[in-house]
Amino acid sequence: MDVKSVNQALKGFITDKLLHGDGAELTDHTPLLEWGIVDSLAMVSLLTFVQTSFGVTIPDDEVSPRNFQSIEALQNLIMRVARDRPEGADGGADQGA
Repeated sequence: MDVKSVNQALKGFITDKLLHGDGAELTDHTPLLEWGIVDSLAMVSLLTFVQTSFGVTIPDDEVSPRNFQSIEALQNLIMRVARDRPEGADGGADQGA
């Protein structure tokens, strides 16, 4: 799992599932919360997607608006949690998404 693959997977998920295919204006810095792209229901979908796609479970204390502000913020969170997890955690679900 690398930053580029995480970024592309997040953009793809958000475009397909949350923007219904209309992600033309979506960038790494698009304000996801401010623009109403991510709400509480979308956040649950994103967390499920992250766990399924990257084998990374976001701790409850990290599920906060600051970590869901943008694709860049979410990608940084995923990379940090993946890096900090104990070796062998999540069964090595490192898929090059």
